[in-house]
Amino acid sequence: MKPFEHQKVAILRIEECDGSCLLADDMGLGKTITALGCLRRNPDWTPAVIVCPSAVKINWQREANKMGMTTAICNGRTPPSEKGVIDGAAKILIINYDVLPHWRTYLESLKLKMMILDESQYLANKQSKRTQAARKLSRKIGRTLAMSGTPIVNRPVELYSTVNIIWPKEFNNFQIYANRFCAPKMGFQGMDYSGASNLPELHAKLTRLGMIRRRKGVIVGLPDLKRQILRAPLSDPQQYEEARDNFAIWIRKKHPKKANSSLKAAGMAQVGYLLRLAARLKIDAVCKKMHGWLKENPDEKLVVMCIHRDIGESLVKNISVKSIQIHGGVTGKDRQLAVDVFQRDPETRLAVCNIKAAGIGVDGLQKAARRLSFVELWWNPSTHFQCEGRLERIGQEREILIDYIVGKGTIEERLCRILQSRQKVASAAIDGDKEVATFNIYEELLNEMKKESK
Repeated sequence: MKPFEHQKVAILRIEECDGSCLLADDMGLGKTITALGCLRRNPDWTPAVIVCPSAVKINWQREANKMGMTTAICNGRTPPSEKGVIDGAAKILIINYDVLPHWRTYLESLKLKMMILDESQYLANKQSKRTQAARKLSRKIGRTLAMSGTPIVNRPVELYSTVNIIWPKEFNNFQIYANRFCAPKMGFQGMDYSGASNLPELHAKLTRLGMIRRRKGVIVGLPDLKRQILRAPLSDPQQYEEARDNFAIWIRKKHPKKANSSLKAAGMAQVGYLLRLAARLKIDAVCKKMHGWLKENPDEKLVVMCIHRDIGESLVKNISVKSIQIHGGVTGKDRQLAVDVFQRDPETRLAVCNIKAAGIGVDGLQKAARRLSFVELWWNPSTHFQCEGRLERIGQEREILIDYIVGKGTIEERLCRILQSRQKVASAAIDGDKEVATFNIYEELLNEMKKESK
């Protein structure tokens, strides 16, 4: 595959940095092809290892093979007993984060020349086994390319592990980093590093060292995207109002076995129950809306994002068209096969996807559909942007329509407003945007609920 101009520019910048960079281009701009293009142009950077989420190992192998590079996938927790590459001809090893700690010693025994960390936000927890394994392996290899369209999901503290791995000399002390960029303060359980400070300085430093960041808006050839919020009526508004106004009574009546544990953390539990209840009570209206749209647009296909399995199954059951499902129970190989069916079969018109399962690494939906509907909302804007990136990516030729369908008069409306107002929380460090305060969505939802109850 011939790279686009912005990918060529990124390849040259990565080469200038001898392979150690943070490739933070927006979702859908072809970071996979950029990374593989580097390996093809620099054969002395192989053999290399690609560390990625399990679901995208097959996609990495497929794209590398298209470019004429030999690969081997590391499966399971038990590496080979003898030293040497699994497949002697393979120049690229592909392994998922979950098993990396079990393979680290074996990988260190190989003469690897480069490590690529795909979706590097998986290393946000500096204490996790996967992060410690990646750090130790990077020290052995010495050349690391980290890739993520959302390297900071919520706050700067999440970025430390990644930059410490890429540039260990520049970011060699967590306390110094945290004091400068995380606005630390004393909390009930010790120091709280969930804040943000001096973000223009952090952005400038990352850019100088080798962060490559381009937004979709500056790439010529990508189609327009339009978002809209649609309000769906509830099938039983009284049940929702009871759960909202008399949570203790409602939980004991509807979920007696969970009542005691839920009431111990009533605020948090009520938020969770209200969100799920809103999704269930609006499902009839949602299905009717989607069925009508598909009927009125016989040549169109629709991608739907949700959180809970029962919501996805209700959509499949009540929207009478041929469909595929992608959720946590669908393996990486079967996931890609499902996408291929959605892309190629004209009768398969609905793709029902779990927000977390399909938000990363699913490629091909954009070749079949231009409309995406969220029927449940996640807790941070970056997750929604990742899902939107399944359609807003290279290969999409039509205007993209994004629907956020929220229950009328429910907590979903408030969550939607909060997500909108906070969508730039991570942009100060990565994009150089105006600094935005840190936040806690749970706290804001609870505060809004308290205001309404007065």
